[in-house]
Amino acid sequence: MSFANTLILVNFGALLIVAFVLWGAIKSTRRQVMSQLNRELLEVRRQIRTSMKSFDRLYDHVTVNHVRILKIEVNIASIQDELEFVGNQVKGLLNFNAASPPDSEPVPDDNRKHILD
Repeated sequence: MSFANTLILVNFGALLIVAFVLWGAIKSTRRQVMSQLNRELLEVRRQIRTSMKSFDRLYDHVTVNHVRILKIEVNIASIQDELEFVGNQVKGLLNFNAASPPDSEPVPDDNRKHILD
C-alpha cells in the first residue's frame, strides 16, 4: 500500500470521526432546543389557560349583571304601571266634578308584556 492510499484512508477515517462527532453535537443541540421550546410552549399554554379562566369568570359576571339589569327593568316597568294607576285614581279623587271614571285601570299581570317574555 502506498503513502497516498494510506493518507486517503486516514483522511477518510478522520472525516468519519468528525462526521460522527458533529452528528452527535447536532442531535444534542436539537434536544436542548426542543426541550427549551417545550418549556416555553408550556408556559404560553399556562398563561392562555389562566387568561381564559379569568375571561370566563368575567363573562359569568357580565351575564349575571345583565340578568339583574333585565329584572330591574321589569320591576321598573311594573312600578311605572302601578304609579300610573295610582296617579289616575288620585286625579279622579281630586276632580269631584268629573263625571267620567279615570282613563286607565291597572293591567292584570296576565296581560302585561315584559322584557323577559
